[in-house]
Amino acid sequence: MRLEALQQAGADRHERTPARAALRDGARDRTPVTPYGDRVLAGPRFRERPFETRVLERDARVEKALVNAVAGSYLQDVSTRKVEAVVSHLGIDPLSPSSVSRIAQDLNREVQEFLTRSIEQPSPIFSSLHRAARPGTDPRTSRKPCW
Repeated sequence: MRLEALQQAGADRHERTPARAALRDGARDRTPVTPYGDRVLAGPRFRERPFETRVLERDARVEKALVNAVAGSYLQDVSTRKVEAVVSHLGIDPLSPSSVSRIAQDLNREVQEFLTRSIEQPSPIFSSLHRAARPGTDPRTSRKPCW
């Protein structure tokens, strides 16, 4: 949200530039409800216009951003306790290790459902044939795809 505020304002906090589009007016705490508990987010405010963000849309949940952060950490083999630091960059209060484990279990369940799903229709596999561009030349050095 900090980067989005920087882009929308045209300047960082306490920075004076002619490109500034909006003045900051502090932050507003929001408490969206997620299945993993209530989270307190500090959303930036502008004086002239409302702050718009993809992470926290008007009256929306941050569940998707939270799950994506935990999933990315899980894929990069970050420990459960270090996920707290990753989530704090989103502006979310610290997660408990049990919440991280629950999110990881939900992700594992979704992955298993995806891997064990039945495929009704066959998927075509496309391949190409490479031939020499000029007759009499080495096909390893001059290739032209034939579709």
